[in-house]
Amino acid sequence: MREPRFSLMRVFLPLLGILSPLFPLYAYFRGNFYNVLEPFSLAMIFGITAYIYFLNVLIISTRKKFLDRYFGHDRVMQFHGYMATAAFVFAVIHRQLKIAVFPVVNLQTRLGNAAFIIFLTLIAVTVIIMVPGLIHRFAPFAKLRNFITRKLGLDYSILKFFHNFLVLAVLLLSFHVFLASSTQESWGRIILMALWSLTALVFWLDHKLFRPFRLKRMNSRVENINLLEGDIRELYIRPPQNFTFTPGQFVFVGFPGSKAGNDEHPYTISSAPGDSILRISAKNLGNFSNSLRFLQENDPALIDGPYGRFYPPRDRDEELIFIAGGIGITPLLSILRDMAESKPSREQKIVLFWAVRSPEDLCYREEIVEAGKKINSMNPGMFHFVPVVQTRGSQIPEAEEGFLTQEIIRNHCEARDMKIPHARVYFCGPPAMRRYLFPKLHQLGIQRKHIHFEMFSLG
Repeated sequence: MREPRFSLMRVFLPLLGILSPLFPLYAYFRGNFYNVLEPFSLAMIFGITAYIYFLNVLIISTRKKFLDRYFGHDRVMQFHGYMATAAFVFAVIHRQLKIAVFPVVNLQTRLGNAAFIIFLTLIAVTVIIMVPGLIHRFAPFAKLRNFITRKLGLDYSILKFFHNFLVLAVLLLSFHVFLASSTQESWGRIILMALWSLTALVFWLDHKLFRPFRLKRMNSRVENINLLEGDIRELYIRPPQNFTFTPGQFVFVGFPGSKAGNDEHPYTISSAPGDSILRISAKNLGNFSNSLRFLQENDPALIDGPYGRFYPPRDRDEELIFIAGGIGITPLLSILRDMAESKPSREQKIVLFWAVRSPEDLCYREEIVEAGKKINSMNPGMFHFVPVVQTRGSQIPEAEEGFLTQEIIRNHCEARDMKIPHARVYFCGPPAMRRYLFPKLHQLGIQRKHIHFEMFSLG
């Protein structure tokens, strides 16, 4: 009975978020539905919807774990982005209708305009700089993003801090709504809109102020630091008591009071669930990862998590294709280690493709080979590892050279009698690699619903 309920919640929760403006709209238009198509009423409809959506965006941004359990953190953030975009579009329409119908400038409209400018800036920063997407296929936007993140050093950590201005915009927007004449006509409307705003602000305050305090009391510390080839730094952290995770999940890690600074960043756990110490593998990809060189043993650590749904079901005998690009190998390391320490399915076949630039980047090759031997000792021929090295002349016998292609995937999977269209793919790598490979996977007959991927974040 658990699966149907689970599926129902995956439908119910997004619908609740999308349809939530209906509650205040009913409170505003009850008994006056006959004039909803008037320009002033339309301005109200778009404005109320934008207000509720922006509050929902603030609530979603506070990493509520029940949402992660149903959807996975990256999907929640995607929905967060879609709702923020919809809210902004509705705000634009509301603003233009109000200017056309009621062109008065007062404190209430100034508050709304200030909130609008902040939201516009945040969306521009997110779309152009923070989140790689379709817009970066155009050379000017790609060059602008590279200039800002690499030349100016405004990477994930700094831009995430900039995103905190969302709460200021919400406060300004809330007072804009409270001062509206249509809101002040009824105490019921004032209370409803104030309660929604208060709920969002309480969630945000809990996330920003009380959550770090709770995490500090868990006394996590850096136990060891290990430097690997490929500019990768391994952090071994003693987790909070009773901390559990599923292989493939990630945590948000911060080191308050240390020389590395007080920021936090998402990193996948590369250790196995049975290990007593968490292993985080970080490649130097930005300011935060670069600051990790200042870490010292016994520095305090904040561990928030685990998050994510990037793991294959344990109760299915499905053939699996694992694809990693660079440091994207980390969630698959945890999955393989877990498989090596448990009894794998006798019917399962697994092929791992790990694409890197140079042989030096294969810093976990021996660990993967060792895990593969353990898996195959329990089930001969179950696991096959294919390193793909971009540099020619790698001198690694089992490696393919060049880029990972459709032909390489097909040849290795068919050589092991895998039914490629029925396989499930687990991918973690850079966005450019994902954009290139996913159409190739579809050409191999793999359905979109059978391709699972972890968003590749800046380190």
